Amino acid sequence: VHYLDQANHHRIPDGWVAKQQNGLQVSVGQNLTGVDFTFERGGIVKGTIIDENGKPRQFGVFAMSPEYVEFRNGIAGNPPDFSIWGPDDGTYEMRLPVGRYKLRLGIGPDNPEQWVDIIEGEVTKANFQVDVKSRTKTIGGNMCGQEEDD
Repeated sequence: VHYLDQANHHRIPDGWVAKQQNGLQVSVGQNLTGVDFTFERGGIVKGTIIDENGKPRQFGVFAMSPEYVEFRNGIAGNPPDFSIWGPDDGTYEMRLPVGRYKLRLGIGPDNPEQWVDIIEGEVTKANFQVDVKSRTKTIGGNMCGQEEDD
């Protein structure tokens, strides 16, 4: 989330993160006006996502608070607290409020995950390696879920 400052520059103040706004949806390229955001102190989590051969992979990264994990994890219709779709170079960066989060790649129950602690004003590194070959197979150029034994 970015905001326009007095000079109409898009930026988030250093060390701050926009507080989550439930029910707010913005499309890529859409300008949204008339919404006030509250900022809170936060930090950054960033890292790389590679496959078993060291090749960069593009995945969605989900950040879930302990409360989400305990009460809502795995229940259909409950989106994670925060999410981002990383670029195809295998990197990702997400600003989060201070606290503890479980990071998970994608939505599958067997996808790699790890806990991280976000500290005010600091960058936390969290790298992932995913075994793509054992999880999926390609048919006609499309990913088709779990690979099965023939």
